[in-house]
Amino acid sequence: MPITLVRSENTHCLWSHCKDSFLDQIGTNTGPGDYPSFLWVTNRNLRDSLLECAQSRGLKGWLGPPFRTWNELPESFGINQQSIGQLTRQLLISTISSRAAQKVDFVHYQKPRHGILPGRILDRLFGELLPEGISVDNLEKGFESLKITNDFVEKRNRWIVETYKQYLEALDTKNLRDTRATNSILAGKIEAGELSVAIGNAETLHIYGTTNLQGKQRLFRALDEQSQVIVKIYLTKEEGESEWDALSTKTEYVEPLENHSTSIHLTANAEKEANWLASKIKEILITTQSEPHEIAVISRDFIN
Repeated sequence: MPITLVRSENTHCLWSHCKDSFLDQIGTNTGPGDYPSFLWVTNRNLRDSLLECAQSRGLKGWLGPPFRTWNELPESFGINQQSIGQLTRQLLISTISSRAAQKVDFVHYQKPRHGILPGRILDRLFGELLPEGISVDNLEKGFESLKITNDFVEKRNRWIVETYKQYLEALDTKNLRDTRATNSILAGKIEAGELSVAIGNAETLHIYGTTNLQGKQRLFRALDEQSQVIVKIYLTKEEGESEWDALSTKTEYVEPLENHSTSIHLTANAEKEANWLASKIKEILITTQSEPHEIAVISRDFIN
């Protein structure tokens, strides 16, 4: 079902709304499993903030937490291949690229000087292909559509395709995973109907912390096209057109929590300003229920 974008003017309001919406749906359900709502967040700081909010509501914890950080998603979908390290990956691509160059008679290929690993440029190219799950056939068709008859370009393109093909085959044979392909693997799982099981049969999936579609277009298309779960993605408002608009036409807007007035306090020097700032922070901590991590200070350098 179509993704719903939830937008707000600022991240504080947006995150507060996301936490409240998620926890309201969870209610007092402590699990395990069969939660009405599930949450994906991008980092552990957001996870810790969620747990603090849940504790303030009196929740003691969950049996099988209804949330995952982005790094934990492969485990949720049963993706258990060991990831290949960067150096091992570059060495493997270098070896394959040399072999592929001989196979397609790409005589222009040679080992660069200064110790640069052969095939490193292909490693970077594969980093653009893998997140979207570009297949060997699609890559080959893409080169063919260019209709370039130059002998060098033709052999270079064949070399790239052959290296990419052998690299994917090597990963499969060794049961390894290039971490850059994780988003496309997740997309494939979702396309196969495995989203509901991965989030404990929740009816709604909240996604917070992702800001762009780079390397995630196939993944979010899969979320948009599946029919099992309601998906809500939380984003700040953007000026002008947004890449997200092409993905979803359903948008909800969250009003700011409150309007904060702005005041100006003049000080004679940097020391007095620092002392005043410290006193205001202490005042906020003592007189309100604010936590230290909820206070942000933007400082500037002083030139005397």
